[in-house]
Amino acid sequence: MLSEQLEYQAKHDSLTGLINRAEFERRLRRILSKDSYENECVLCYLDLDQFKVINDTYGHLAGDESIRQISDLFTGIVRKRDTLARL
Repeated sequence: MLSEQLEYQAKHDSLTGLINRAEFERRLRRILSKDSYENECVLCYLDLDQFKVINDTYGHLAGDESIRQISDLFTGIVRKRDTLARL
C-alpha cells in the first residue's frame, strides 16, 4: 500500500534500511519521557572517523557499500528489540 511505503520511507534511511535520525530521536524521547524504566537502557554512538577519506579515495559507491556492510554487520549482532539507526 502506498501509505505504508511512504511511512516506511519517512522513518528509514534509504541506503541501509535502518531507522533515520528523526525516528531515532522520536524513540529516544519516548524512552526518556517514561517515569520509570522497566528495563535498563544503553546508548552506543559510533562515529566513522575520517569516513570522507574513503569517499575521496575510492568514490561514493565504495563509501555507500562500506556503510551498507557495516549496517549489515550490526544488524546481525543486535537483538530484534534493540534500535539500530543511521544518523
